[in-house]
Amino acid sequence: LRGRGPIMVNSNYYGMDFLYVTPTPIQAARAGNSIHSFFLYRRKLNKEELKPSRIPGTVIPLCAAQCERIFNTTRIPGEETDTVQHWQDSDYIVVYHKGRYFRLRVYQAGRLLSPREIEFQIQRILDDPSPPSKGEAKLGALTAGDRIPWAKARTKYFSSGVNKRSLDCIEKAAFFVTLDDEEQGMMGDDPAASLDRYAKSLLHGKCYDRWFDKSFTVVYYKNGDWWEEYV
Repeated sequence: LRGRGPIMVNSNYYGMDFLYVTPTPIQAARAGNSIHSFFLYRRKLNKEELKPSRIPGTVIPLCAAQCERIFNTTRIPGEETDTVQHWQDSDYIVVYHKGRYFRLRVYQAGRLLSPREIEFQIQRILDDPSPPSKGEAKLGALTAGDRIPWAKARTKYFSSGVNKRSLDCIEKAAFFVTLDDEEQGMMGDDPAASLDRYAKSLLHGKCYDRWFDKSFTVVYYKNGDWWEEYV
């Protein structure tokens, strides 16, 4: 947390989707199913129903204390050191698409939305033609750079008013979702080169289309591939 260099590339890592199998090429459908599954996993995590991981070949369990901060967690920038902020619960995610930020509630009257219901909401975001507000499109780049400038900007510009409320909305989300308008994966006449492009996109994207302070971001590509990026 005391590192003052960028989180992006230096400390984040990613998990890649299947290379040879895509359950569906429909971006919204893939998002709906997996987002629903993430919240089912969070429910099991909160109820302590997950079996502990063990050191391979032994019966020794690994400490699961960090698991409680997978969701509803954000890294807060500071001038000398960052801090980790965790909230007990969050009933929504934040979705980024073509420069716009959307708040998507996944619970209605205490009920988790079905995969099809989440897919419908994701498709509405994909079909929304509204342009970004002034300064909105590349706001996420603040989380991609050095920590001290971001900490100073956060204090100066995000301490009150609509800016603070908007930042709070992002930071208190269960996790962050990016709907990418590009296709990625092992494809074309040069699979090795396409895989290299895929890996670079997984690691940093366009720099401004991720929120690197969130505990994890899920990116859904236009062709149905997806991945997770963790801090």
